[in-house]
Amino acid sequence: MRAVLLLGCSAAALAPQTAPPRRGVAAAAKKKARAAGGFGAKPKPPKRPALGKAAAKLLDELGGDVDAAQAARFDSYMEKLRASDPELFADVARARRCDPAAPARGRDRLLAMTWDTVADYLPVETADAALDARLARVAAFARGRCLDVGCGDGAMVPHLKARAAYCGVDLSARMVSLARRRHPDARFERAGFFEFVAGGEEAAWDTILFVAALQFFPDVDAVLAACAARLAPGGRVVVAHGRGAAFVREERRGNPAVVEALPAVEDLLAAGGFGLVHAEEDLDDFYLVVLERA
Repeated sequence: MRAVLLLGCSAAALAPQTAPPRRGVAAAAKKKARAAGGFGAKPKPPKRPALGKAAAKLLDELGGDVDAAQAARFDSYMEKLRASDPELFADVARARRCDPAAPARGRDRLLAMTWDTVADYLPVETADAALDARLARVAAFARGRCLDVGCGDGAMVPHLKARAAYCGVDLSARMVSLARRRHPDARFERAGFFEFVAGGEEAAWDTILFVAALQFFPDVDAVLAACAARLAPGGRVVVAHGRGAAFVREERRGNPAVVEALPAVEDLLAAGGFGLVHAEEDLDDFYLVVLERA
């Protein structure tokens, strides 16, 4: 899930009695929304899909207020989960309350449902040329076979068109569906990062990307250990957020249940097994850190 997600990772917040904080959901939608072209072809603005009937109806009923529509849409997902799986609903509610003992599946579902909600309203968002330019800078550090964790709607795809292979993974089924529609020649899988890399069927990756995604992982050391196990010798981990670490700290204030602060460079290196290739001077403005497997 790339996102508050999401990704990501898929993620904003969720509660049994209230909708997710609007700040997080709206910020997530804006972050995910950007122009992208077909995989392996000259980048061009994609044709944005129309809103689904239910999402469009809510938006109309609420006077075009996207934040309110997302909140109401999220509530509907929660009610469906309450009816279909009360135990999972309870786990999600515990994750929403920031209960440290909440099962991982509750936090994962919280993340996935939030990004499903964001995906429902991505078609009404507009592209951000400045943010897209930063994604191009991120892509310049990628090479070879790329795993895009918390891929969202596939925003990185046009920037990685020259790579040998690409696979995007996201917890949100709706994000993955949207990504496949926008980039039919690229590969996308609905899966959590740890679940996907534990499969073992894939060849080693040359680059693992966390673009607006690492803040949804509470244990960065575990993430880097999993990366080291699945990277080819000399492989890279690229951690980025186009709006910077300061934006993520604000995001965390609105969504403490699923959003962590982005780590300092020293903390990434302390995990062991990686050397530093690049770090932006002002990570608060544009977070971009590139690590290379020793």
